[in-house]
Amino acid sequence: MRPIDTRSASVLSLIISLVHLINYTGSLSRRDKTQKEHRMIEICKGQKSLKVVNGKSFRVTPLVCATEGNSFAQVGLGIVFEDGMNFMWGLTVPRCLVQCWRGMKIIEGLPRIEGRRTLANCWYAGARDVSHLRQPHIDELVEQFTNRQEFDKLRVGILNEMPQKINEMINICQSKNITIDINELRAEAQLGNLRVDINGLLLFERRKQQRRKTA
Repeated sequence: MRPIDTRSASVLSLIISLVHLINYTGSLSRRDKTQKEHRMIEICKGQKSLKVVNGKSFRVTPLVCATEGNSFAQVGLGIVFEDGMNFMWGLTVPRCLVQCWRGMKIIEGLPRIEGRRTLANCWYAGARDVSHLRQPHIDELVEQFTNRQEFDKLRVGILNEMPQKINEMINICQSKNITIDINELRAEAQLGNLRVDINGLLLFERRKQQRRKTA
C-alpha cells in the first residue's frame, strides 16, 4: 500500500477551502445597469416571486445553474431579474445537483437576498448534514425569520423533497460536458429517494475521460 502524501492532501484541502472562501465572500453591493450579466447555463428553474435584493424590491427567479467552462465550470445557485440581469454563486467542486436544488427551494422561502452571500448560505443549508464549521451559514438565514423553528420547518420540509426533474438536470449537465457529483446521487438512490441510472452515469464519465486522453 502506498503511503499517503500528507503534504499533498494538506495543499489540496487548502485550495478547496480558498475556493469556498472566495466564492462565499463575493457579493453585489448594488444592482444597476452597470452590473455585468453572467452567461449562465440554466439547469433548473424555481418559482418567480417578489424579494428584497440588496435593499430593493424585485421580482426574481431562482435557478440551479452553471457557468460555461466544461471541466472548470462552477455549479450552484443564481437569480434572474425580470430584465434578464442575473448573478450566481457556485463551486467547481463539489457539483451536487440535489443539494443545489434544495438550496434553490430555500431561496424561494426567503424574504431577502443579500448578494451572493445569501446564495452560498442556501447552498450549504441544502445539505442533509451541516457541520459545526458551516453552522454560521445557517445562522445567517435564520435571522430572516421570526424564530429558528420557522426556518427549521422550511428547511426540513425541503430536505424531505426530491427534484422531480433530476434526470433532465443530469442530461443538461452531460450535454455541456459538466461533471457532476455521482456519490451524492448514489447516496440518495440507495435511500430509495431517487431513480437514477448510476451505472450509466459512471459509464458516461469513463467514456468522457477516454475521449480527453485521446484528444
